[in-house]
Amino acid sequence: MARNKVYLEIGGARFVLRAPGPLHIIEPDIVYRNFIHKTGKEAFIEITIDIETGGMPDMKDMSLVIDNGESWAIYSAGDDYFFVHKAETYEHPFWGVRLRGNLASGTIYCGQAMVEEARKTGEIVNPFRYPLDQLVMMYILAHNSGAIIHAAGIEKDGLAYVFPGKSGAGKSTISRQFRGSSDVSVFSDDRIILRRNRNVITAYGTPWPGEEEIAEDREASLAGIFFMTHAAHNSIKELTPSMAAEKLIPVISLPWYDKEMTEKTLAFCEELISIVPSYELRCRPGPEAAELVIETARRATRS
Repeated sequence: MARNKVYLEIGGARFVLRAPGPLHIIEPDIVYRNFIHKTGKEAFIEITIDIETGGMPDMKDMSLVIDNGESWAIYSAGDDYFFVHKAETYEHPFWGVRLRGNLASGTIYCGQAMVEEARKTGEIVNPFRYPLDQLVMMYILAHNSGAIIHAAGIEKDGLAYVFPGKSGAGKSTISRQFRGSSDVSVFSDDRIILRRNRNVITAYGTPWPGEEEIAEDREASLAGIFFMTHAAHNSIKELTPSMAAEKLIPVISLPWYDKEMTEKTLAFCEELISIVPSYELRCRPGPEAAELVIETARRATRS
């Protein structure tokens, strides 16, 4: 459905995307459609983002924060941040997002190719998407006791359990194993948002899936973190906070190029491992690993 206002909700944050009339926003990607709602629901922050079709702004007075050399770069302009989506072989950016320093509003500037297509069709594909939405969320979460973690996530009996790991650690494998359990819901196989709400950590699904293409708009209180390693036999060992911290830092999306944001994100990590129990899950491919996790969760719940 085409509309000139769209509510996109990620990790408990609401982005109100507004296109200039009569231009309509469309979303062909089924993953992102899972996170679009007809009206806004309760959110911890609401950010209005206006879509501009007059081309990209002049960036010569902006300061480069980081350029990853492939698909995105971040600039600063006063208290604002400007996130740019680009390609190494393309002369002009595809689009960019300017996020105001107060985190209340922003602007999406569409590149030439998007503007030309919108003028022909009267529609514009939602430009607030990967990788820029993930970069914007990283900054918002740093200011609001949260972070993005490379992890698969499940919900069982109203509680969430996450399985962090780098590429190849087994996130997609364990997601497939849990999909066979009738009383378990898998809501992400690659990226999870974690955020503190009072003394509870909430886990959220995101529109950034992995190999299994699992990306559900779902949230639940986090009850356990299981760091996965490959092993010949399945076993689980509870970790001390210091042991958990050593495993957590490599799988958190850390804005290391921004000192303030890094300090805020690391402070959240310290809170996270002090609130939620962490385990090392040594496992081999097979449904037995999933069964071991479920039994561990049951024991923890009973205690």
